[in-house]
Amino acid sequence: MRRLLKMLTKTGCGKPATLPFAVALISSLFALVAVGSAMSASPAWAQAAGDGADGETVAVPAAPLAYAPGEVLVKFADPAAAERIVGFLDVLGLESAAREVFEEGGELLAQLDLAAGVQVEDAVRLLQSLAGVVYAEPNYVYRADYAPADPSYPQQWGLNNTGQNGGTPGDDIGAQEAWDIERGDTTPVTVAVIDSGIDFLHPDLDGKIWDNGDEVPGNGLDDDGNGYVDDAAGYNWAGITQSRYYYYDYGDETYYTTARYFGSGSANSKRAQSIKGTGQRLTHVGFALQKVDDGMAPPPGNITVSLRSDRDGAVLASFTINAAEVGPLAAEIYKSLSTAVTLTSGETYYLVLETAASASDYYYLYDNWGTSDPDTDQFDPYQDGQESRWDGTAWVDLGYENDDLYFRTNANANPRDDNGHGTHVSGIAGAEEGNGQGGVGVSFGAEIMPLKVMDSTGRGYNSDITAGIRYAADNGAQVINLSLGGTSYSASMRDAVDYAHAAGVVVVASAGNSGDGTMQYPAGYDNVIAVGATDRSDVIASFSTHNSSVDLSAPGVAIHSTMPTYEVGLNSYGYGLNYANLNGTSMAAPMASGVAALLRSYRPTFTPGEVASYMQTYAHDLGAPGWDEYFGYGRIDAYASLDAIPPVPHIDGIAPGSGEVGSEVTVGGSAFGSTRGTSYVS
Repeated sequence: MRRLLKMLTKTGCGKPATLPFAVALISSLFALVAVGSAMSASPAWAQAAGDGADGETVAVPAAPLAYAPGEVLVKFADPAAAERIVGFLDVLGLESAAREVFEEGGELLAQLDLAAGVQVEDAVRLLQSLAGVVYAEPNYVYRADYAPADPSYPQQWGLNNTGQNGGTPGDDIGAQEAWDIERGDTTPVTVAVIDSGIDFLHPDLDGKIWDNGDEVPGNGLDDDGNGYVDDAAGYNWAGITQSRYYYYDYGDETYYTTARYFGSGSANSKRAQSIKGTGQRLTHVGFALQKVDDGMAPPPGNITVSLRSDRDGAVLASFTINAAEVGPLAAEIYKSLSTAVTLTSGETYYLVLETAASASDYYYLYDNWGTSDPDTDQFDPYQDGQESRWDGTAWVDLGYENDDLYFRTNANANPRDDNGHGTHVSGIAGAEEGNGQGGVGVSFGAEIMPLKVMDSTGRGYNSDITAGIRYAADNGAQVINLSLGGTSYSASMRDAVDYAHAAGVVVVASAGNSGDGTMQYPAGYDNVIAVGATDRSDVIASFSTHNSSVDLSAPGVAIHSTMPTYEVGLNSYGYGLNYANLNGTSMAAPMASGVAALLRSYRPTFTPGEVASYMQTYAHDLGAPGWDEYFGYGRIDAYASLDAIPPVPHIDGIAPGSGEVGSEVTVGGSAFGSTRGTSYVS
């Protein structure tokens, strides 16, 4: 049998067979080569559905293969049959190169490599027809059956739908099957979550935070020269901010702005707002004010704003708002403190406002009211602080926990989540696996770049979102998730998206929660993968926006993920600490971002267009056939998208390894050409 193995690996036809056998064999070969040539003339590739969300034309395989291309396993009945058939390997269209799989009792199982242009199915059919072949079959691909052991994983129906809680088995993104191919750790991938920040200490996220190794944290310098000071683990453009000054009345379906009299008497001429330090410098503070003036009396007095560690304690820094700076319409007055103060992380500080009392000339100081009316929403966005007032003799907290002044502070380098949305989104995309806590993220091998652009209320400005997109592109993110939006078209945000796309970043955004066709941005821009939401049975969610922007859909109902381990704004809506189930296209988008991260980890050379095309082409089509405005190209399928990616071309050997100039060299390899099969070039 060793002589046979030598024959299997040599160059040339080997020992001749008898003439009748050769004639019959060659007759059979003509059909094989004819079929193989015809098939290879039309490669098994197809144009991707759509244009990759960026106008880029990308070809992707028409269907994933369940076996290795260009390879066949053959079991020979006995040594004589093996030698007779192997002698005609080249004539058969099979390369005379093989390797022994096993040898037992005179039988040999060998792996044969096919010549370029010969299809696996045709070679199997021909070999099975030959005397002396016990069987021939493709070299099938099998994968490990992996399932996370994290305790909350069974609740994550979007990753693996077993029918839990009334769902339809299989109506998920195929994550569990996909993880047998890629878990996000083959090539490091960074997902920028541009949102409300992250809980750095959450046990399912603390090991996933992006590290800007070129920045020294806390030294007050821009060490890496990227324009941001101390951005060692992301950035916070929103600062410490509570920007709500209204409530919603469900009875008459109306929003009402809310403000307090300030300076109309001795019992309300001094107010304070407590805030929690995050280890960052406080340099600027803003409040929303409006002058109340009868037009006859002198203007109200100036306002002194001071920062203190106790409401009656020493002034750490201050500034003055002159009466002339406040107009008859509500406006934010944002000014710099007399000196920058680093607020110790976790410590409570107070912003104290004082003015002279006047019965006729005073201010409206805008805030978030608490009420006892059950027909009004009781959202308390800033859980880290509380508004209070001086009643003439002592400081008293206002009557409701959600009483907070409207206030805004400067940007800083700590994207601590004080809303909860960003932490939930981050967990969907990339929560840790195998730590015995919670669930897992779609791409649990990825790392998260937390970029805070939304404040405690969940609101953010275009300028900050645009800056966040550009920051992500400039600092190494391969995927950007934008679970946010508005109805206003912004040329500057569009330019930022195009900038990121040109830098090779996949940009994913939530389609919106309007439940109608209202266009939302950034989902509506070119070069963005816009994602709608589905439920446990692949039905479009009632809230999911549907229009021409929708590229894909993903699970977005009752999505289990991480929540901050401390009180944040979303807790006032009844969501718990640590983990919670949330609804929204905001939850669907990071599902898609996680799949994009898996693809980029598996094939780091993929362009944004290629990532989008694989995700669209291999999505599970729902609704009207093909693309539609509800599901886009369908519900994402991580497994199908990964499984369709052809193997990377690989050179297996060069023979001879050395020789004279002009001598013939044979290069052998796999996954070359349109069929991605075995190739030999001399």
